[in-house]
Amino acid sequence: MVRSARPIEYDYVDDFDGTPLQEGTEVTEFSVAGVRYEIDLSDANVKKLNEALDTVQAFINSARLVSPLRRTGRAAKAAAEVATGQA
Repeated sequence: MVRSARPIEYDYVDDFDGTPLQEGTEVTEFSVAGVRYEIDLSDANVKKLNEALDTVQAFINSARLVSPLRRTGRAAKAAAEVATGQA
């Protein structure tokens, strides 16, 4: 019995809007509230993500740094919801 290899085909799609991507598209990595993410995006959606993160950065620039040990109440609950995907 002769077995032949079967080619494996991958479909690369934008994780945000489902549009097809070209093979070799780089994974985009980012973090928010101490949680790291990665996502496959088209160039147009990478631009949108970067614009959204720039908006978030404006709030971060106005905020105070807080030690992770000091998180209580709403901040702790919000961080936990973000980390578990419930936000």
